Amino acid sequence: MAISRLTGSARQWYTDNTSKVTSWEKLQEEMIKRFKRTTSSIKLELRERKQHADESVTKYYDDIIRLCDEIDWEMSNSTIIDYLEEGLREDLQAQVMLQMSMLPIQKKQQ
Repeated sequence: MAISRLTGSARQWYTDNTSKVTSWEKLQEEMIKRFKRTTSSIKLELRERKQHADESVTKYYDDIIRLCDEIDWEMSNSTIIDYLEEGLREDLQAQVMLQMSMLPIQKKQQ
């Protein structure tokens, strides 16, 4: 059962609210209400996202694209590139941005 897979704050929330959960549909509804990420929290995460010292450009790129898609599937390429450039490690910015300017943004299909 899905409940046995809950951990951390989700598990605690379920333990505290078992009386609200009378069906699978109700569990889904209540969990979404409690844990759904807001657009503003995703935007904040995107603005604060920086490439880690040991993180590949590909991993960083994929994460930025995922966050952009969560905000707006039709976000412009120039806005996406701005986000990518903003958090890219300084030692890679010039080289990667030159290469990226020659390639179309490839969004993953959902």
